[in-house]
Amino acid sequence: MSARSLIASHEGIVKAERALKRLNLTRTAIAKEHQIASWSTVSKFFNYKPVDRSFFQEICHLLDLDWQDIAASPDDSQLDDSNADMTDSEKAAQCDRALLDAVIRNGDRTRKALEPYILPTIRRETFLEKCLQQIELGLSGKPRIVPILGAAGYGKSTILGTLYDELTGDREAAWVALVRCDDLLESALSFPEEVGEKASDRRVTIADLAAQLTVEHGRGVLLLDTLDIVLTKTLVPILRALFAELLEWETTVVFTCRHNDYADFFEPYHESFAGFREQVYDGCKLTPFALEEVTLAARLFARLKTEFPTEESQITFADRLLALCADRVSLTEIVCNPLLLALLCELFAEAQVVPEDLTVSQLYEIYWNWKIAKVRHQQQSRRIGKAKEKLCLFLAERLYCHSGERLRDFLYETSLDLTDETDFIAYTALRSDGIVKELGNDRIGFFHQTFLEYAIARWWNGTESGETAQFVIRQELQSPSGQVRHYIWPIFRQFFTLLPLNQFEQISNELDRTQLLPFRAISLAAVSRIEPEATRVLFPLLELAQLRQGAFIETLLIALNSAPQRHDSTVWDLLVKLLSTVGQDALNKTLEIAAVAIARHPEAGARFPEALTALMSHPEIEGDREQGYRFLGKFLNEYYREIRLRDRAIERPVLTALKEYYASLGSKVRSLAIDLYLSEGVPSAVKADFLLTILQLPPANNSFFEREKAIALTVELLPDLLATQSTILGESWLTAFEAPLPTESLGVIAAAVGQHAIDNRQWMAEMVTYLLIDPPSRLSKSFNSNCTIALKEIVQAGGGDRLVKYFLSLEVEQILDNRISTLSTILKTLAQVEGDRLTIDEVLAVQLAQWLRPRLISHPVESIRILDGLAVQFPGVKPILTQGLREIFARTKTRQVNQILKKLHCLPAELAPDLEARQNSKEARIALLKLLRDRAQRGDRESLERTIAFCGDRSQDLAKAASWTVLDLGWENIGIAIESLLPILRDSPIVVVRQNCLKVILEGVNDFGITPTEIAKVLEVMAEEKSPEVLQGMYQLCTAAIWHHPSGERRVEQAIAKAIFKLTRSVLVQAPQMTVDMMANSAWIAFNQMAFLEERSLIPDLLECTHLLWRAIDVRGKIDKTMVTGLLNQLGKYDPQFLEGLVLEAIGEEGNSLPLANWQALVVAIAHNQGKFSPLLDRVIDDPHIPLEVKHRIYQIRDL
Repeated sequence: MSARSLIASHEGIVKAERALKRLNLTRTAIAKEHQIASWSTVSKFFNYKPVDRSFFQEICHLLDLDWQDIAASPDDSQLDDSNADMTDSEKAAQCDRALLDAVIRNGDRTRKALEPYILPTIRRETFLEKCLQQIELGLSGKPRIVPILGAAGYGKSTILGTLYDELTGDREAAWVALVRCDDLLESALSFPEEVGEKASDRRVTIADLAAQLTVEHGRGVLLLDTLDIVLTKTLVPILRALFAELLEWETTVVFTCRHNDYADFFEPYHESFAGFREQVYDGCKLTPFALEEVTLAARLFARLKTEFPTEESQITFADRLLALCADRVSLTEIVCNPLLLALLCELFAEAQVVPEDLTVSQLYEIYWNWKIAKVRHQQQSRRIGKAKEKLCLFLAERLYCHSGERLRDFLYETSLDLTDETDFIAYTALRSDGIVKELGNDRIGFFHQTFLEYAIARWWNGTESGETAQFVIRQELQSPSGQVRHYIWPIFRQFFTLLPLNQFEQISNELDRTQLLPFRAISLAAVSRIEPEATRVLFPLLELAQLRQGAFIETLLIALNSAPQRHDSTVWDLLVKLLSTVGQDALNKTLEIAAVAIARHPEAGARFPEALTALMSHPEIEGDREQGYRFLGKFLNEYYREIRLRDRAIERPVLTALKEYYASLGSKVRSLAIDLYLSEGVPSAVKADFLLTILQLPPANNSFFEREKAIALTVELLPDLLATQSTILGESWLTAFEAPLPTESLGVIAAAVGQHAIDNRQWMAEMVTYLLIDPPSRLSKSFNSNCTIALKEIVQAGGGDRLVKYFLSLEVEQILDNRISTLSTILKTLAQVEGDRLTIDEVLAVQLAQWLRPRLISHPVESIRILDGLAVQFPGVKPILTQGLREIFARTKTRQVNQILKKLHCLPAELAPDLEARQNSKEARIALLKLLRDRAQRGDRESLERTIAFCGDRSQDLAKAASWTVLDLGWENIGIAIESLLPILRDSPIVVVRQNCLKVILEGVNDFGITPTEIAKVLEVMAEEKSPEVLQGMYQLCTAAIWHHPSGERRVEQAIAKAIFKLTRSVLVQAPQMTVDMMANSAWIAFNQMAFLEERSLIPDLLECTHLLWRAIDVRGKIDKTMVTGLLNQLGKYDPQFLEGLVLEAIGEEGNSLPLANWQALVVAIAHNQGKFSPLLDRVIDDPHIPLEVKHRIYQIRDL
């Protein structure tokens, strides 16, 4: 050690740590606020490393300590003989490594506690990748706070454990500290020290620990599990200061928290995270398991059980479990929650049966009786089961009674009196079965907070002390304030399911149902109870919900949707009432639930018409029939999906109702209605009556989506209908084609006739004869078109070979001259490909081409079109086409040649000299362009350059065709020099040409083939662009430049950003409103991407241009609202006054001219940015001039 250096002794550091506490200082404050020394020097001081004498003395002076009492003597015992030969740097490195080893050791120990309960870990790849992307951004120098939010039991801790594995494995961070908040909290003020101590075994703040680790090893990550367990209002400002300090040391923080607690304690977010709001990522919100994840979890669970030794048995277990849930919404709610799924798997694996209509409350009750009350070993007496129950209730009581602002979830093991052997055995059994878990530091608790809530509910209901506690709560609720702690309501929900029915009704009547939390607890408890009559309390709740709307209706619908089968009758009565009264906002959800209720009910036939009648009697629908028909279509679409999912038969009353309302349905829903009539088991007479009814109706719209299903139904019934000779179709295909029906219906009949004609040569021969050879004189004008449809349908339905063979049996000269064009229309269908199947084989195609040759000169245009179509699919036809074209070029007028060239698809290369000689003709140049494309695809650069040059041709048709060709070549990764496109982008007067050339450049950017410098040059050349279509492409180019930066990271060069900002200002000042409206969505997307780059240099321009665009447009319609709200939210993180400025600007304008959609997007952005109870939203509500729809949106956000 140098003579000018000093090292603190062990006793000295203890004194220094006490001084820090006494003076309310931190190590960071010494370095940054008092600026006595650098952080590195301060860190060395507290970690027994040599520090320059003057700095050492200054630090001691600040701590009001005598430096001589703090410094170690040269022969200090802490420098034992084993270290005597070590240099200062070696000793420092050893100390650094010891600290890191402690963090790793504690992290690995904590990691074991994050394993999921019962189920194996299910990797949720999409969610994990989203979290890891944010963490990796933090490790790259953009530190952030990443809350992982979700409901109880959704697997947040499991996700955090997987992140720890990733960060300490393949995605190695410099250091990773992992701390469970279950092990805390002494006090809010000591929280930073507690976290630091849990991470490192040293009593240091986590910020000081992170600073030292970062200085010595590099950027790292702090992972905090279950922050919601320790959250209080007094802790929030401490967390804010702590997070700010950690971010200053470039530490990324990831924590798990229940989403409701996150909102309750951290709103308003811009205040709780003041100074670093833009570094808080709000997007990691866990959702329930998808069915694929449920299947995987069940299989992996079975794999761990000896009862399922084979893969087949494991798959069977998962399939049986899912089959139970297919028709029960209440079970679906259970299996999609990872924790509840784990309990269900364990129950199902042992009992091999799941009770009918199981609910969450029943699951916990069964689990309690099975795991706690039941004696699981023969040698145990019933006393053990009672002792286990008693211990659990004692634990619930102590945790509840020691709870304050938050629900306490741990108890010290020493609080248990286990002197009695029975109690000790019971406690051991609870630990063995995983009901009670060790949480560290002699702390114990239930395996999950939701089970704790259930245990407290049982304590309330089953003990004298519990009854006293719940009576006190009820008294508090009836007091003038009526306020209780927020964690009481989940307990009430469980409590309500345990009470006798009369007590449930009595206590639920005591509560203030006009408040959402009691309303929700009563609703969900009612449908969870086993008595069918329990749900009668929902009728007065329905009346209240209809008055309050919003979250009250939504809550009631959630309850009805999750109700088990035993409550089916009441649920249906409530749904019928809702269908006829609920507001339009909730009507879609009501229709979905009603459709499911009908599809799963054994007597769907009676309910279906009842639901339709209720819906069509809705007051708002009665006044707007078009709106009513849209909702009707929505209902039928949901019913169709559910009925097909369950493979249910269609009952007669349903079919009758479908026929009654068919004329009112849209095209797609009509198709579903016909498909239901096509179901197996529907009587033919019922089908026929329906078909003859719908054939007399015009299509729902021009899309005629119902056509294919109508054809299928007609094909099925046509022979029998013609055989009766008593319907509107008459007795034959001829009379059917003449039926007095709408044109589209005749087309349906014609297609059905065509399908039958594949196997009916007589029908085929008669149609060919009447259409092409010897047409009858007295048939209607529509007869020819119907015959054409029928003959084309023969080909499309797989009978092309039979039709061609019939034509080959004729002489081509038999076809009337004025019917060659019709023949061309039919035979061109042969060139179509049905999937991977050609309509005919190549031998027949060549024979057909030879058959046509005699007509080549007399009817060149029609004949070549047939040969051209065949040659595209059949190479054997190409020589015949080439020879025919040469004959036509030599013997046919230029006008007809041009007519042929204009629509030629298969262009033989041998014709190139002829086309070069005819370049004065636009059609010849277009044909030549096709040959140039073929050569360019093979790498001919001269052909590529000529193709690009054609983009500037005097003919607009050719220039457009050339630009489409250049675009195709770009998509095929044919290297196109950007310099060759710049003149076209600058000079071409044709919008689509500029648009396509810009798309070529965009494709190059996406393939990382164009540099940012080249992109900036493109934007410079196009700075005066006025076309909205091309302007869209310019913003898309900017977005692509961000996503495909050569660095591999998302970045934007300043030149590109400046060009886009300049373009925006110019367009918004000069362009007409239509242009602004058309380019706005692309601009929002580009600005959104730039905002999330977290480049502060871009923010001033982004704020200005976003504000200009915001004021210039109405965001309704085709603009992506999530992009708008996301951008406003992100910019609000950088400038806390931005959103408030938009509100004040809109309020201050005369007449509140801000469009309604903008207002709604703005209040959503404020809710995301500041929280749903933001004072700024209160200001919007209080302003009398703001539209009511905006205020209703705020109420919805607030669940009011």
